[in-house]
Amino acid sequence: MAGLPPLRDGLANAPPKKHLTDHPALLLFALAFSPLAFVFAAGGKNLGSRLRARAQTRHVSPEAILVKRTNEAKSAGKNGDARALDAAVVKMVEQATIVRADVNVRALSIDEIEDALVVRGIGRDVAHDLVELLRGCEESRFVPEAGSIDASRDRLARALAAIDDLGKRKEKSS
Repeated sequence: MAGLPPLRDGLANAPPKKHLTDHPALLLFALAFSPLAFVFAAGGKNLGSRLRARAQTRHVSPEAILVKRTNEAKSAGKNGDARALDAAVVKMVEQATIVRADVNVRALSIDEIEDALVVRGIGRDVAHDLVELLRGCEESRFVPEAGSIDASRDRLARALAAIDDLGKRKEKSS
């Protein structure tokens, strides 16, 4: 090898060759990608379902729930099942008192409801009608001989009229 020229490290006057792996950003990306990929893979599915559920519950107003309960009660009246109709009427009246009178009757005993409604500005006669409706619905639901579909439909009509009276009271006070 005596006749060979000396070894050169590069070409004469040529810039040094840069490799992609020499860049510090690539190293940072490689180190950060693994944990980020794990977080997205493990939590991404759950995160999406949580965001969808939150978006669905965020847009429902108490007034919209009342409209839904009213529609459910009216459709239950067409089905001919007295127990289902009375259950739907109870849910509708409970939601109406929350929306129109700011009283949660679910949290009160049947004897406390009338006084709570009167305190919130509901007339005693409307409050008494609502209490009697709730009593009638509960009796019809839990005592099979006491309920008939005609009586339940009558309670539905009385409940709708009482809810309209609650709405008129709210408009007057606004």
